[in-house]
Amino acid sequence: MLGAISGTQIYSYNFETLELMRESLANWARALPPAPSKRAVQVYIPELAFESIADAREREFFNHVPTSFNLPDETVDRLIGAGRQLLRESPDYQRLLAYLR
Repeated sequence: MLGAISGTQIYSYNFETLELMRESLANWARALPPAPSKRAVQVYIPELAFESIADAREREFFNHVPTSFNLPDETVDRLIGAGRQLLRESPDYQRLLAYLR
């Protein structure tokens, strides 16, 4: 029960933090003058989460990686690979790439 309560609090804090960041960046972007191309500044915030990993076994592995400054090299390599994959699959990141093209 304690895990469920603390997990909910952490999720709520993270959600609220992300929403505050989105709102702050959007306000900042609106306050900036347009680029020389006359396009307004766009804000993209790709959100990466282990819950988005399609493979259940991989998702389970990453959800059980301890919070530590000392991880085995193999775990670090898997984390980097997962981050790359999640970023490539992120709709916000794809919109950013399309905007930059």
